[in-house]
Amino acid sequence: MAGAVWCLLKSLYGLKQASLIWYQLLRKVLEALRFVHSEFDHALGEIGKAFGIKDLGPVTMFLGVQFKRDLQMHELWINQEAYTDMLLAEYGLTNCSPVSTPLDPIHPLGQESDVPLDIPDLCGGNGWTGATTCVSGYVCTVSNEWYSQCIPGTAPPAPSTTAPPTVPTPGSPSTTAPSGTRPPTGPPTLVSGWNFIRAVTSPNFHKYLQSEVYQTESDAVLGEGATAAQFQITNGQLVQNVAGGSLYATVEPRSSSSVMRLKVSWSKTPDTLGSFRFSGDTVEWSSPTISRPQTNAWLVCADSSGNRDVYINLGAYGYQTPSGCNDHTIHGFTGTTPD
Repeated sequence: MAGAVWCLLKSLYGLKQASLIWYQLLRKVLEALRFVHSEFDHALGEIGKAFGIKDLGPVTMFLGVQFKRDLQMHELWINQEAYTDMLLAEYGLTNCSPVSTPLDPIHPLGQESDVPLDIPDLCGGNGWTGATTCVSGYVCTVSNEWYSQCIPGTAPPAPSTTAPPTVPTPGSPSTTAPSGTRPPTGPPTLVSGWNFIRAVTSPNFHKYLQSEVYQTESDAVLGEGATAAQFQITNGQLVQNVAGGSLYATVEPRSSSSVMRLKVSWSKTPDTLGSFRFSGDTVEWSSPTISRPQTNAWLVCADSSGNRDVYINLGAYGYQTPSGCNDHTIHGFTGTTPD
């Protein structure tokens, strides 16, 4: 095999580990064929004659890991301080104090007790694809657009899933939903048993679900809190409370398997394609005829007039997001007025 080389026709791609796995396999095969690995790269000098090659010096940072070497002492230090600082800044925790060990020095370890401990689980944030609900006795609380945490407390009351929605009758005092189709002059007050629904991440942080044309059969959009609609999920239907009746969220049929988003609009007729539900405070949609990797994935896309149209995202959250759209989850909110 003297003087022979192997010509690689196609490289592997995809996972970050692919190149390492390929190298290990190739080396194993070549050594089995009695090739010998050279300790020196003779080709580097020859390549340098034809191309400009720059020596970047000793490695100081690689894949988020910092390196520091003391050649005289034959010592090498490796740390991820810069990467850790970036994570702390991303989740708004830069005011934390460092400790040598992640233990509370004031309270040494002792016998386990039955007293429940705080569970600071992550439950949301921009790009978060994990669980958005907390264990009993904890509520998912938004700290900022990047970070939501389970903290002790009482979750908002669950929306009604059995009783039909109640709406004010004509001529009754305006103590519940706004009357008519003219937008209110002030922020709406939440009716007992109903929910506002809103996004909790940028760029539509605290934009509220509503009709494009106030309280009418029109596109479902995210808009300002002053015109926020109020909702229940009843028997799989997402119901908007409007003066004199109800509107139902309807999802457009999927025209082909290549379509990866379905537009949502409001109609006086209930939806027949799928069903809505609350998972904690997160709004989800599923259909027996359409497969989705995430039932809580939504898209908000600007139309030609700048309205924030709402779509069901049939793909994965944050993956191959269409141009002009943003990935969101949407959540029930039971505050007295939109904030």
